[in-house]
Amino acid sequence: MKFLIVLALFTVFHSSQGASFFRKAQGNICADATHDHYLVPDPTDCHYFYSCVADGLGGFNAHRFKCAANLAFDDNQKQCDYEELVASCRATPTTTTTTTEPTTTTTTPEPTTTTPEPTTTTEQEEPETTTEPEEPETTTEPEEPETTTEPEEPETTTEPEEPGTTTEPEEPETTTEPQPETTTTELLPHTETICENQKGGLSCEGSKTIQVHSAFYGRHDGETCPSSHIQTTSCHSDRLEYVRAECEGKQECRLASNNGFGDPCGGTYKYLQATYYCI
Repeated sequence: MKFLIVLALFTVFHSSQGASFFRKAQGNICADATHDHYLVPDPTDCHYFYSCVADGLGGFNAHRFKCAANLAFDDNQKQCDYEELVASCRATPTTTTTTTEPTTTTTTPEPTTTTPEPTTTTEQEEPETTTEPEEPETTTEPEEPETTTEPEEPETTTEPEEPGTTTEPEEPETTTEPQPETTTTELLPHTETICENQKGGLSCEGSKTIQVHSAFYGRHDGETCPSSHIQTTSCHSDRLEYVRAECEGKQECRLASNNGFGDPCGGTYKYLQATYYCI
């Protein structure tokens, strides 16, 4: 049987803002949680999952975790496994969307005003004077000289045209509500190996408690617990229930490598190997 590589859990940082966000998540992510540390797959990315931790008020806080490299969360087994063995990861590829903020340029031309100056032209001809020759003994009253004045052209005033102003329409402002932040911290799993007929134990530092991921009794390689009595390197029996019964939720526990496990590998020196996390 193929050995499952363990998933990675993460240290949870509690804050007033984080607590508020986790309580909002009770109605969706942890809606089906039935017990403390209930594991739920991330619906958007198969490499992540949530651990529903009891908040002491009858509800659960959802803490997001990420599996180790090249692993994805298997909801059927409630543990991380190779990506190619997880159906949800094969069916739903991870998509990354990049959104670019639009750039808006508004150009306002300077108004141009042209006011032509009025032109006035007045022509004035010289007066024409005509004198008839005097006839003898005839007195002729001189005629008044004819004066012809060209009428003045009326002054023309042109009102300056209003400058044409064109304003590009402004783009409407877009406001995006801030999304609540989710803190994801990747941690490595712990592995404890106890050779046949030996005793050992699991432990976590500080106030963290043990969460068992997997456990088997048998042999998967020739290097662990070396011996001259190795007939096969591909045999084991599952011991997850035994290790969880002894260690789950505790800060430390003691285990025996051959506590009535039977012999899954006849003639081969075996060992008990458990993988767990400290939460």
